[in-house]
Amino acid sequence: EAPSLPGDLVEFVATGQYPHWAVYVGDFQVVHLHRAEVKNSFLTDASQGRRCRIVNDLYKFKALGPDMVVQNAMEQVGLKDRELSWRNSECFAAWCRFGKREFKMGGEIRIGKQPYRLKIFMSDKHSHVLNVSLFILCPVT
Repeated sequence: EAPSLPGDLVEFVATGQYPHWAVYVGDFQVVHLHRAEVKNSFLTDASQGRRCRIVNDLYKFKALGPDMVVQNAMEQVGLKDRELSWRNSECFAAWCRFGKREFKMGGEIRIGKQPYRLKIFMSDKHSHVLNVSLFILCPVT
């Protein structure tokens, strides 16, 4: 299935491989996070022979307008390594489409207002308290 509209979320899939996500920007080109760099590539180069499908409806967030999605993607081209704000290609593509901080590192959704406390008894006289905060990391579906 070929992407038809700029701003589409594209997933490349192949058996035995992690899916790879990109934003279709028009003219058979996508912007994607690949090997710690945001790149603008031709669809055929980014797919590396994998099947392509449009996954616009996978998340329940309201999408930004197509022009804004493409602008979000294009403005990140060339970012590398420590300049990146996304954990993986899916988080990057989803952030471009929805603009939600939950897709960026440090913007994950926190569950609960108080940390969970777990008291572990090592012996009759010794115990240890473990404080745990739970986070949902991208992807948020």
